[in-house]
Amino acid sequence: MKGVHPIIATCLAGCLLPLPTGMAQAAFYRWVDEQGVVHYSDQLPPKYTRRRHELLDENGRKLKEFEAAKTRQQLLEERRRAAREAEERRRREAQEAYDRALLATFSSVEEMDKLRDERLAILDMALHRARAMADKVRGKLNAARQRRERLKAAGRPISEQLRANIAELERQLRDYRDQIARNEQRRKELLAKSARDRARYLELTAQQKQTQDEPQDF
Repeated sequence: MKGVHPIIATCLAGCLLPLPTGMAQAAFYRWVDEQGVVHYSDQLPPKYTRRRHELLDENGRKLKEFEAAKTRQQLLEERRRAAREAEERRRREAQEAYDRALLATFSSVEEMDKLRDERLAILDMALHRARAMADKVRGKLNAARQRRERLKAAGRPISEQLRANIAELERQLRDYRDQIARNEQRRKELLAKSARDRARYLELTAQQKQTQDEPQDF
């Protein structure tokens, strides 16, 4: 036997002979060492328990195969792969649930467009009001600042009331600017989401129609 120690090969040949009737059956291990030599024995050396080896019956038939213990890198890669697969499964299930809700909510793309336009109208009203209020506050703030500059130029003291008024107007202007920015972002997101939902709805309804048009096997 190539790669097998001669003495072990002789013992193995003896092991492969049929056992007399009534004699207890035995099992032995087969493993390969670091030099590539195949070993057979009824006892497995402890250092090979975590390496690949086989359990054979008295006729040399494989009873069980033991894979080598996985390395830390292999275990880490398995965990990463499992995490990726779990995340992909979660995304797929979430998309399927979203698709079902989309089909259950709308009966046509015209209905989707109508809802989008209604929401856009509400956002546009809020934007118009916030911009108008921002312009109004900006006018008051500019007037208050100009008054402060005139007092400075004349060498006159600036009252605490004027300072407080300017600070309050500046705060109000920041608030309105924040409102405008938020509503502009919401408008942008609404348009993007509506476009995605519309495209997905058309795709799903086309798939449904294709399925319905396919000939049925009876």
